[in-house]
Amino acid sequence: MTTTLEFRQGKEIFRPRARLISVLGEQLIKDATIGLLELVKNGYDADADNVVVKLLNIKFDPKNKSETEKEKALQNMTVIVEDDGCGMDLDTVLNRWLEPATGHKEEAKEKDQRTPKGRLPLGEKGVGRFAAHKLGHRLTLISRFGDEHGQLSDAEVEVIINWDDFDAIDAYLSNVGVDYREREPEYFKNQSGTVLIMEHARSFWKEGDVSRISRTLRRLMSPFRSPKSFSIKLLCPDYPNYEDLDPGEILETAHARMTALVDENGIASYEYSFNVRPFNKRVAKSSEVDLRKGISNWIPANRKSECGGFFVTCYFWDRDREILGLTNVSLPDLNQLNGVSVFRDGIRVMPYGDPDDDWLQIDSLRFLQTSDAISRKNIVGALEIDQRTNKQLKDKSNREGFIENQAFLDLRDLMRALIRIVQNEFAQDRRKIREQQKAKRREMLPAVKQLEDSIEKISAEIKKVTTMASAFVKDGKITYEVATEITDSLTQTRQEIQNAVEETRQAAADTLTVFDEEREMLLTLAGLGLAAERFTHEFSRLTREATILIKQIESSSEVRGLTVIIERVKALSSTLDALQDLVLALGPMFYVRRKTQEQELDVFTMVEQALLLNQGQIKINKIHVEKIEPDGKLNVHMRRSGLIQVFNNLIDNSCYWLSREPEKNGRRLKITILANEAAVIVADNGSGISPQDQHRIFDPFFTNKVDGRGLGLFIAKESLLEAESTITLIQNGETQYTFNKGAAFRIQFSHERVSED
Repeated sequence: MTTTLEFRQGKEIFRPRARLISVLGEQLIKDATIGLLELVKNGYDADADNVVVKLLNIKFDPKNKSETEKEKALQNMTVIVEDDGCGMDLDTVLNRWLEPATGHKEEAKEKDQRTPKGRLPLGEKGVGRFAAHKLGHRLTLISRFGDEHGQLSDAEVEVIINWDDFDAIDAYLSNVGVDYREREPEYFKNQSGTVLIMEHARSFWKEGDVSRISRTLRRLMSPFRSPKSFSIKLLCPDYPNYEDLDPGEILETAHARMTALVDENGIASYEYSFNVRPFNKRVAKSSEVDLRKGISNWIPANRKSECGGFFVTCYFWDRDREILGLTNVSLPDLNQLNGVSVFRDGIRVMPYGDPDDDWLQIDSLRFLQTSDAISRKNIVGALEIDQRTNKQLKDKSNREGFIENQAFLDLRDLMRALIRIVQNEFAQDRRKIREQQKAKRREMLPAVKQLEDSIEKISAEIKKVTTMASAFVKDGKITYEVATEITDSLTQTRQEIQNAVEETRQAAADTLTVFDEEREMLLTLAGLGLAAERFTHEFSRLTREATILIKQIESSSEVRGLTVIIERVKALSSTLDALQDLVLALGPMFYVRRKTQEQELDVFTMVEQALLLNQGQIKINKIHVEKIEPDGKLNVHMRRSGLIQVFNNLIDNSCYWLSREPEKNGRRLKITILANEAAVIVADNGSGISPQDQHRIFDPFFTNKVDGRGLGLFIAKESLLEAESTITLIQNGETQYTFNKGAAFRIQFSHERVSED
């Protein structure tokens, strides 16, 4: 018997279970801090002037308490968020508030529809109200509408939601009702506004939770450009010390400050100022700085940013205790505010700037740099955007920052480029402070010696007074008892002063001893670290170049013949020699051997081999290279790998900065060997080196590349110094062998190192 199968078809709708509300509340709102922040932002969207957050009956230690006591304590815990905004009438409650994801806020932003106070809504997903679910089992919402002219509605609306009703396993969302009613105004009798009362906490509050909420609310509004007519107040009777949300005067104690305006093309205008007494104030300004050029992964280099323009204000502190004392810095206040936060329309975007959020990778990159590198603890900063010009920066649904699209990546890279600039500036000023500290320490012992000499004089005078007192007793001018009291007092005073001076002298000596020991240890570690850093800087590049050369040998042996192979093998040999020296530079930790031996070198050949190492960059970036020998051959006596490393670093730098220039301008690199002067000039027509940077380009770790190490020119200088030779930056137009723009370097060999033809 054959069974006929009947296939069904039709159309159905989703039937979400009621517990979807709980799922949304748990998943979309990370914690109570985020929940409260969302509710405060709703007050901003409602054009409120004031928002008050109340945390009531939250202090309870559940340790050694019965389950009944714990449950009763949770039921008594209450969170209230009240604003004096425009409020809602019944239609708004039913057709918007009870309809999540209506999209009316997103539509208002797209059409640039502002509130009467000129605000664009901060929310857009329409799910922020589930924050109330996170904060308690029961919600009471009371609201009264008022228009921009102050006309109030006749009734206020009350909505009561028991979130536990939505947790029933078999209940569908459409079957769970929400109680509402209109009534005569009771709560808002003379004004409009909305209050949310969230009762019966889901978990116990701790003092740390209150501290975190206080810190978050304190930082919610930009300390530099806060929204007009908008303030937040925190009331917590159980922990009143967290109620003060005033950021205080911490910004006035900053050691340095930077403001910057970055346009949609990534071009920055900035001003940096350093102002710590008794040091001289220093100001550095620059306009039309193309931040994109220092970002290696910004391709093409002239690509317009996706994030749009933004404004930055940053304050910086050197956290050395002695230096902090110069401006009376409050470390607790600084620790509350440090980090770089993002503010949209004056309201903070979480979690950027939180203690555990290193969104700019400042701390992680700091470990790859010198001690002059700043950390998040050194900064209080605000990156200001607005919804009208930064539309591509969109919130994640869970309110934990922006979607990490290209706009966000561009924003992060441009901000990191700005941080690199200010780090270079601040490092210069911090070194100035350190130098004075060292000088002061060296002055301590002479000062103590001078104090000892003064005490000797005082002791001599005390002896004279004692002698005079004895004479007065003999003459009957004073009694023996008075004289004894005077001399005993003076003797005791002299001894106390001598003891104090001895303690001061010993403390000063101990301090200097410790300082010298620590300095010696740090110098030793720094030397080893610098050698290791130098090794890591060069190792990856040189091994990569060696690999490329080997592949080229394999692919071209039958095509180009033996001559090409020999040249590439020579370049490969030089690369491996450089690697050997870098390993040996790590010193006694590994083995003690001499570096590769010095030999007579044809400079032109060394240049060609360095160009061969960089031929990939030269070819990809279409760089035109000129090699000139107007005076004939120049031979010098030094390490082969060291000289190639010098040229390799210079050419690598030129290739990078030329790659950041438009191809249509013509990318040119010129290397001129001046045998009569025992010199080489390496010049390019790239963006050049700004005047404020020229004095520090040979310092270790100085760089304008966002992901650079700042070791290339330092290594070149050290390698030449080993051969009693020098490298200097020369100005454009200084000789006929430079361009009208770009960077140019002169390598001057010691004449004693030059070989006669």
